[in-house]
Amino acid sequence: MKNLALEVYGDIVAGAGLSVNYCAVQTTSEEQDVDNQEIQEEQIIVEENYLEELESPHKRAHRRIDASFTDFKYPWQQIPLDTEEPTDAGTEQDQHQKEKSYFRTPRKWLKIQQQQFEYVDGQIVNSAIPSLVLGVREIHQGGDVLLVNRDPDDLSQRWKYLEES
Repeated sequence: MKNLALEVYGDIVAGAGLSVNYCAVQTTSEEQDVDNQEIQEEQIIVEENYLEELESPHKRAHRRIDASFTDFKYPWQQIPLDTEEPTDAGTEQDQHQKEKSYFRTPRKWLKIQQQQFEYVDGQIVNSAIPSLVLGVREIHQGGDVLLVNRDPDDLSQRWKYLEES
């Protein structure tokens, strides 16, 4: 098991889970091609399982219902068949782009950004967002490690770095 790294699962926000995944930086292009195929196959399976584990039954039910009713339209949403199409298609596209620009789009994180951490003053800090550090909810063996908001006095965010001998 070489080339493994700690990675933030999903968006880099407080409460995000962490997983061990293949390192985003590869040494050769041949290894990268082989690893990319394996990683994509594994990630699809892991993401589906991970989402189902994290979601409450209530959220899962909403997700299933939303997926089954995506094509449903109310009568006022349907386009009547007897109306004529607008002759100027360019203005409709411009209007659509203008409406789309008002909505906030989620930030897409690069794989390497999800795997970059620094050891600073006894805390493991996320390089992309320094206000987030690795922490545990409960201090016991086998506890889940999560990204949490940085608090220098919180013992559940303290880590010891020991050099290999």
